[in-house]
This record gives sequence, structure tokens and C-alpha cells, in this order.
Amino acid sequence: MPPRIELITGQVMENTRLTYLGELGMRGKTRWCQFKCECGTIIDKPLAWVRHLNTTSCGCYRSEVVAEKNTVHSQAVRGNATGAYRSWTAMHQRVKVNPKYAGISICKRWDDFEAFFADMGQRPDKHSIERKDNAGDYEPSNCIWATVSTQAQNTTNTKLITLNNQTHSINEWCRIMGIGYHIIKQRRHRGMSLEDAILTPMDKAKSHKK
Repeated sequence: MPPRIELITGQVMENTRLTYLGELGMRGKTRWCQFKCECGTIIDKPLAWVRHLNTTSCGCYRSEVVAEKNTVHSQAVRGNATGAYRSWTAMHQRVKVNPKYAGISICKRWDDFEAFFADMGQRPDKHSIERKDNAGDYEPSNCIWATVSTQAQNTTNTKLITLNNQTHSINEWCRIMGIGYHIIKQRRHRGMSLEDAILTPMDKAKSHKK
């Protein structure tokens, strides 16, 4: 018979998350002991199971491994969700519950986050997922990472204006011409056409006013 293994209270069991607390006695031919896991959980286990690494924690380690595997490269483990993962979950949530997205679907491939991440990559800072065609579905060919300002130009509420064979929203025309939106409103109030209000440079507008 091999010699009895002596343990000291507070001894950390090698290659486990368990700390020895004390003896519970024999149950049949099996020596049972009490252990404390790193997470704080107290468990009763056969000593042989722990020594031979059949038991290495209260079960928390296995849960963490499963969670990490299911959320791909630790992108949603312990609340530290990445931007790409948050966008993926938000996309599924709004299509599922938001009536504004009635008739919009997500491609079957993107049911899996790993596939979504392979197609879209990590979300850049201050970006979110955007459909290039707002009438289209969420799928690789129709989605990009876009800034808020880019998305604003792509909403169904944005009025597009074609001038000189170029089509832009009023806000985008303001940026191109270097004028403020309030200037266009003032010009329109004075009776200028929308085309003149947008395309007339600031100095010529002053001459026009005189």
C-alpha cells in the first residue's frame, strides 16, 4: 500500500485552481477532501481526482473555455466585447425587434460571428455597420464600416440634389462649396433658387444682395 499523502491546509494543488481545506474522511475506499476554488466556490471531491487532474476547478474553468470558444478569439469574454462583436449582436437585435427593419434580413452566413468577422474585419474606431443600399439586406456585398456622417448621407430621409451632373445631399453640397447650411436657408429666404443658393460663391452672393 502506498504511503498516505499528507496535505497542509491552504496548500494549492499543483496545476489546478484548487486549494486544500481539509479532510472529509473515507467514503468506501475513496479519500474525500474539501477544496476552495480560485473563484471562491467550496467543493468536496475525491483527492485522487484532483491529484490526477480529473478535477482542476469547481467547473468555472470549463465554463470559461466554452464561452471563449463560442465567442471566437475571446471577443465577448467577461464583458470585454469588441466593436465588431457588439455591432454583430446589435445588427441581429434590430432586425429581430425593430419595425423599421421589417423586410430586411441577415444572410445565413452571418448567423455565425466568426464568418461575419472574416468578411468585415474588426470595426474601426467611431464606425458602425452600414448597408450601402438601405433597401438591401445585411450581407457582405452590401455592408461596410462607416462613420456617423457617412451614414447620415445614406438615410432615406436625406434629400439628394443633382447639380452640374453631380448628386449629393444638401449637407454634402455645403461641405463641397465651403458654406454653412444656414447660409443656404438665408439665400432661399431672400428668393434665390435652390441651385443658386448652393452654387453661388460667398462673394457673389453679397454682390447679388446689393
